[in-house]
Amino acid sequence: MAYLKAMLTAALIASTAHVHADSRAEVSYSGLRYTLIDLDVNDGITPNMHVHLAPNSGRLSLSTESENEGSNSYRAVGETTEPLAGALSTPIAHASGSITGRESAWTESFVGTVAIMGDRSTDRDELADLFASSTLVYLDLSPKTEVVFSFDARLALETNDLVGENVQANFWASLIFFPPEEGAIYAEDSLSGSLGAGGRQQTSLIRDEVLTVSFVNNRTVSVGGRFFYNASMSALNLSAVPEPDTYGMMLAGLGVVGLVNRRRKAA
Repeated sequence: MAYLKAMLTAALIASTAHVHADSRAEVSYSGLRYTLIDLDVNDGITPNMHVHLAPNSGRLSLSTESENEGSNSYRAVGETTEPLAGALSTPIAHASGSITGRESAWTESFVGTVAIMGDRSTDRDELADLFASSTLVYLDLSPKTEVVFSFDARLALETNDLVGENVQANFWASLIFFPPEEGAIYAEDSLSGSLGAGGRQQTSLIRDEVLTVSFVNNRTVSVGGRFFYNASMSALNLSAVPEPDTYGMMLAGLGVVGLVNRRRKAA
């Protein structure tokens, strides 16, 4: 009977083990480049773009929050071309990121990770998140010219036994021009992914894409603008409430254990 009770107890614990799932989000970007396209080969104007970088514009912010350990935050703004890097941890929530190659927007790269991980003995709310913004690229684009910006983006998400856990990651690339007669014109591209509660097995998502943003200057004069891109991600665990079928397994397990105990006492 002791063996049976031990087996039933182990099964009961296993039925609720999914509450202690790990979640992780990782993102990276690199390889910014651009291509100029001549829209009028007969106008005698060679396509060109004058670039002015703002190396102090990049930024990195991290935060972790825990029901038991409180909240922490970190923020770095690129006042020089030095790398930006930071990391924060509670016993459960982790966030880290770095932006390197900041001497030029063309060499800049970013890698970041957030995670909710570890064996939680009790349910509690945990959060880790990260936001990164690239160096601003100011530019003047020649008449009758199209510019196409592109960069490599990678997004990887993983969650085990998705109950009360969620991970998500997003990229935004934005190109803004300021034609004097029309005001700002926006062009954007994005990449996003998320994994949330609802499953009972390991789930992962990996996306490698080249994001592109383009703008066409059909005017007979140059126009000015700016280009930048952002990355954000988060991992979240809310105090999990067992699902109805889990409650059924728990009650059934407790009922059998109780029956075994009563029979032992009666014997």
